Amino acid sequence: MDGWTVWLSTCLSLVCMSAISLVGFIAVGWKRKETFKVAQLLMAMAAGTLLGNAILHLWPEGREHFETSLEFSLWVMGGILFFFLVEGQLHCRSCQRQERTSVSALACLNLIGDGIHNFMDGVLIAASYSVDFHLGLATTVAIAFHEIPQEIGDIGILLYAGLSLKRALAWNLLCSFSAFGGALLFFLLPYTQQLSSVLLPLSAGSFLYLALSHLVPEMHKENNSKTYLTQLFFMLLGIALMVFFALARGNHF
Repeated sequence: MDGWTVWLSTCLSLVCMSAISLVGFIAVGWKRKETFKVAQLLMAMAAGTLLGNAILHLWPEGREHFETSLEFSLWVMGGILFFFLVEGQLHCRSCQRQERTSVSALACLNLIGDGIHNFMDGVLIAASYSVDFHLGLATTVAIAFHEIPQEIGDIGILLYAGLSLKRALAWNLLCSFSAFGGALLFFLLPYTQQLSSVLLPLSAGSFLYLALSHLVPEMHKENNSKTYLTQLFFMLLGIALMVFFALARGNHF
């Protein structure tokens, strides 16, 4: 892909990602019970897409940029540990500030954390498209399915903090634009593009961490066998979607 095609594909993906921030409006319009059910199914599909993208796309593509499997595996584990440490620090600071501030501060912390997360998503999507179109598309889809239930939760936090629905949606949309900043940084700074080979295993590690430490445990909270089977179906559906993109790339395993 030439530079303009990569840039255009990245921008279109980020526009779609920004539109997802408005999904909270739909959630508010539904009954709470229905919203919860939809979020649970999307969470299961997100787990499948994240696992599928990490193992079927980012892993084999990233492995080609390293001389040994050991070196690549260490970077993957480094991605897992990095996101574990970052999340731990954000959680600790959030808990400490909640003890001495109002719920409005919780909304600010949530927006800051979401902004950083979206910024990294922008870097990752740009890096993926710079390697291969189908890899960029698969990464966008995987992130999108993870973002939908997360955005529903973000809107809930902002409304709980006292913001009106209009302000909550506006701030959430503004926060999503930080992804463009991440993509812009990737394209403007030459050394950032040179780090794309390292970003792939780090991203694989982050996707594995998100899926296995957050989404799967949430799914295990359900004690209904019928719900388990439904979640398993949607998880397999997410994996099947990633298999389709892998085959489209010409990866026949």
